[in-house]
Amino acid sequence: MRIIEEIDEMIETARGWLTRGSVGFIPITNELSMHAGHQALLVTAREHCEITVVCLLRTPLSFDASSDTTMSIHSLEESLRLLTASDVDVVFTPRWEDLFPAAYATYIRLGGSIQEALVPAHCTDNALNEFATALGQLLLIVRPDIAFLGQKDAIQAAIIHKIIHDLHIDVSLRLTPTVREQNGLAMSSHMLLLNPQEREAATLLHNCLLLCKNSIERGVDDAPTLTQLVHTYIAGNEHITLLHLLIGDPETLQARDKVIPGTLLALKARVGKNLVNDNIQWMLDGSWRL
Repeated sequence: MRIIEEIDEMIETARGWLTRGSVGFIPITNELSMHAGHQALLVTAREHCEITVVCLLRTPLSFDASSDTTMSIHSLEESLRLLTASDVDVVFTPRWEDLFPAAYATYIRLGGSIQEALVPAHCTDNALNEFATALGQLLLIVRPDIAFLGQKDAIQAAIIHKIIHDLHIDVSLRLTPTVREQNGLAMSSHMLLLNPQEREAATLLHNCLLLCKNSIERGVDDAPTLTQLVHTYIAGNEHITLLHLLIGDPETLQARDKVIPGTLLALKARVGKNLVNDNIQWMLDGSWRL
């Protein structure tokens, strides 16, 4: 496994991809440590591509998760150890200040339905644009054929899809099912920050999404009704504050009044002092990605 920190070295390495086969790319941002969800992405990437590249990027942005520098420093070494045992070809660990040096002046500005869905529920305008710009840079630096994300990161996937589409970047995007704990919690290193009472409360988030799924299957297709169902289900729990619920298009994040196949149901909540995201998606073929 090759570890690359410098952008110029990664660019030079990527120039040789064409002679070696297809490249699978797994961007991991602001995770405190590797977990089973990442391992599932690695397996999928290796099945579809000859070369697997993982990017570990720590950002100063408050976009989707809490921040803990001490755990971050420790987990980088641990993550590299786990990736060494996972048959990864390249691990790219760029520094944020190298992606955005003092003279940097070229930003991706996301507007339209994505901006409306994410600002201010998930972040500020500036944070969204910086995050999108960083993702765009990674795609241009690494030059993958396929980028792999878990369904848990559906919001990030929508941002990448928009960048790929609007900037005509030749990259395919594939989502894999969310890996969950036995209690339904989506695998995330940030769950380590929850105390036992908060972890128990967090299970209500996935449960209320499943309640929406059951209601939809019984014929309830009205988004306001489903929204009220979610608020009622978690009302009164002292550990949970619902910050945002999106019922809309998974690629554009355009909100929908009626639920149809091809609809994303995504929520963001504060559990204790930490942010927790979860989602499910009704696929076009009528199945569910849970």
